[in-house]
Amino acid sequence: EMSTKRTLAWTAAALVASSLLYAERDGIRSLLPAPDRPRVRITYRYFAPVYNALVNPSLFGQERLIRRRVVALADLRPGAIVLDLACGTGRNFPYVLDRIGPDGLLIGFDYTPEMLQYAQQTVDERGWRNVVLLQGDATQLSADDLSSALPADVGGVDTVISTFALCVIPGWKEALRRAVA
Repeated sequence: EMSTKRTLAWTAAALVASSLLYAERDGIRSLLPAPDRPRVRITYRYFAPVYNALVNPSLFGQERLIRRRVVALADLRPGAIVLDLACGTGRNFPYVLDRIGPDGLLIGFDYTPEMLQYAQQTVDERGWRNVVLLQGDATQLSADDLSSALPADVGGVDTVISTFALCVIPGWKEALRRAVA
């Protein structure tokens, strides 16, 4: 529980920093529309093919550092079960899998099927056998949604991580509440 809280705190800090860099310059945040489900789906459908190429430059070359830091703060152990909420194209996966090893389980959850297609491509290319991808609305996430990915004798995940995503989830507080419930 503590590692989840630390991870979520770091995720929130990274989110705030990246949001400020992206949106607060010249006060344009107030001019941007609030995210809604159709806008998020459409945006990431078209963003998916270029996301991997653009994310690091948009973070001023700090993407790996930030993702490594989030995973390090999670204090993941070999064999852990991790939920990557709004996993996108799977950019956190190598860092998580390095920590949890082949006996762990990584569940990638995302709203946009196109982002998950790129995540699945990475999983297939790397030969990762302990990654399960689920598509759904994080504000509706339930234990039943996760149960299809979990071993029969496991009741939930050990840790939840999320990077650069909460700002685009309409109802992000509910999504976060459901993820850690």
